[in-house]
Amino acid sequence: MTLHRQPISIALSGGLWLLTGLLYRKLPDPIPTHFNLAGQADGFAPKPWGVLIFPIMTTVVLLVFALIPTPPQSDPQDERPQILSRLSAAVVMMLVAVSVAVYLVALGQPVPMSKLIPSLLGLLLIAIGNELGTVGRNRWVGIRTPWTLNDPENWRKTHRLGSKVFVAVGGFLTVAAWMGASWLLLPAVVTVAGVPVAYSYWLTRHKTIE
Repeated sequence: MTLHRQPISIALSGGLWLLTGLLYRKLPDPIPTHFNLAGQADGFAPKPWGVLIFPIMTTVVLLVFALIPTPPQSDPQDERPQILSRLSAAVVMMLVAVSVAVYLVALGQPVPMSKLIPSLLGLLLIAIGNELGTVGRNRWVGIRTPWTLNDPENWRKTHRLGSKVFVAVGGFLTVAAWMGASWLLLPAVVTVAGVPVAYSYWLTRHKTIE
């Protein structure tokens, strides 16, 4: 997928580069780059990389998505370019939100990082879940297990379930984060990563037994 198919991501990344340039001299040295579950900064990095790492990450996401092969625009049947564009925008949007929050913390503003970061991840899971159910079988995007890649029915059923799991866990994590249950972040990640894979394997085993 070429860069021109990611207009929202490019705009967000460019805006973060601009904001970083405007705030660079005001930001402290070192700058916080990591926060514990209590929302306290426990990792710092010196300038310039401590500051530049945030817009650099958004640029890397753009380039990674640009390298994913997609069909030509003349193929109206394949929605993969549109799906990838939306996923790219969701990831970059989350990174920009985290970056702005870090800048605010560095400038002495009170930001509830212990609630913000898990809730942003939850929203990202919801965005991914909304797209999973429509992703056609391919080797680049989706729940790519040996069983989904070798069986179209397995792919379809696994992604249908995976879509529901991502949305449900993402919504739960978003709400739980603002209720002070940020410790649920790790179980949430394990659930969205493990349940679809386990289901894909179960489908294969069940089909083999039959």
